[in-house]
Order: sequence, then structure tokens, then C-alpha cells
Amino acid sequence: MKEQGKVVTRQWRGQFRFGPKAVIPLFSLSVPFLLVGVALVAWGFGALPMEVKELRGQEWVLIVFSLPFFTGSAALFVAALRAKKSQTTRSTQGCSPEIDYPWSPQGIGDDNDHRFKRVVWRVLILVSVLAPFHVLPFTLLQGNRINQYLIFGLLVFFDLILFGELCQVVSFGLRRLMFGETRVHFHRFPFHLGETLGITFEGGNKLRNAELNVELRCIREEYEIDFAYDLNVTCYQPYRERHEYETDIVGHSEIVFTLPGDAPPTRLSSDPPTYWELVVKAKPAGSSIGYEGLFLMPIYEKV
Repeated sequence: MKEQGKVVTRQWRGQFRFGPKAVIPLFSLSVPFLLVGVALVAWGFGALPMEVKELRGQEWVLIVFSLPFFTGSAALFVAALRAKKSQTTRSTQGCSPEIDYPWSPQGIGDDNDHRFKRVVWRVLILVSVLAPFHVLPFTLLQGNRINQYLIFGLLVFFDLILFGELCQVVSFGLRRLMFGETRVHFHRFPFHLGETLGITFEGGNKLRNAELNVELRCIREEYEIDFAYDLNVTCYQPYRERHEYETDIVGHSEIVFTLPGDAPPTRLSSDPPTYWELVVKAKPAGSSIGYEGLFLMPIYEKV
């Protein structure tokens, strides 16, 4: 099955990148966040005099509230480093596969580790931001029932978001324990538009004699401004094709696709990026956990 121009609602692979002119402002913004965090820690440990009577005896609350400020300072600092590199990144558009991405000509492993790390980072950020607000109802807001209920209501909403992210962490962990690391072996490198893509899927013993649902898709990310003038990432899918295969007694399967000649090539180093993904799904017999592997494909224009 082939589809053109479908909008894909999914997590994007690219990152928001600020231009080189944003380096100094981002670094400058990170400093006040860092100073506030340090000041809260200093008050909490008594290094600075405490003027607020309501906080006396509960100085540890200030230490907890320093976490969001340290998180914000770190995020701005990382954004500044990325902005500093963005000029070099943008200049590599249209480059060779060897410069575009650190490919291995032999093959590539599944992308679950990359996705797992992103989810873990989101969980850590949510925990660092939400943790201080969980102590409010039991410390500073004692005796104020209305404010306590409002805080509890907001916390329940964000805790549900955190619970969903934690479920993803558990899901990725169980899949890794169940199936280990899966790989695909390239029959050639790179693949060219208008030619044939041939790979060998290596799923291991846990995926032997299994039916595979394999999807090859091209994803083109674009920055778009919505009605509220917010910058968002929209993922377009200019090409998609699905096939079904079956693994042998050692969990291997030969997979072949005919590539279109008019689809966009891989540009992982551009901002925003364009890339090709191979998605392999299977439900082994007798297993309650389904397999899903995502593999980047080196598909470029023929020079």
C-alpha cells in the first residue's frame, strides 16, 4: 500500500534549534535560573538569613523548590549549545551519507534505545518540576482547604501525564528484556531512490517463525505556526508502503521494497530533517508482549 501526503501524528525526530544569534540570550537567561536555584539551596541550608516566618522550620521546602530552576537553567544551557552548532548543521544539507549521519555500511540496530532515552528524559524533567508542588499541600498550604484542593486537582492531571510516560518506560524495558537488540543487515549501502531496497532482518530466537508486518515510510518534518502563533513540528508522510513477511527458524527474514524515484531523500542533518524509517511489528505465539522495531534507512539520491 502506498500513500501520498498524509499527515502523521507522532513524535518527531528533529529538535527545535535556535539560530546562532540566540546563543548569548539563551546563555544569559540560564544564569538567573541558576542563581535562583543556588539562592534557594543556600536559604534551605541556612547559609543565607531567612526573613519569611512561615518558612521557619520548613527550610527543606526551599531546597526542593530549587529543582525546577536548576532544570530550567540546564535546558537553556543545552539549547544555547545547540544554537551554537546550528550554523554548521544547516550547512550540511545535501551532503553525502557519510557526513549526513554516522551510518554503518553493514547495517543498523533498532531505534528503541533512542526512543527510550527520550522518554526517560521527559520523565526526569516532569519529576523535577512536579516534585516541589507535591509538598505544598502538606507544608505551606496547611489549613487552607480551597488552595489544597486546587493544587491536588492540578497535580492529579499532571501525574496522569507522568504515569503515561512511565508506562512507556516500562513498555520499552519489557521489550528489550524480551527480544534483546534486533538489527537489519544492508545488502548495499546506501540505497538509492528509484532502485531496490534489500535488507535482512535479524530478530533472534524470540522471533523465529513469526509473521512480520513491515512498513517503509518517508517522514518529512516541517516547522509551522498555528493560529496562536506558536511554532510546532508537523510530520508529513509523502510515502508509505507495507508488506508482510515471515522469519525462519533463526529469526531472520529477507525484506525487499521497490523505492520510488520521486520521493524526498534522507536529510537527517538538515533542520527540520527528512528521513526514512522501516517499522517491523510482530506478535510471537505464546507471548503477551508484541515486538516493534524501528530502523533508520539510508535512502539517498543517486549521484
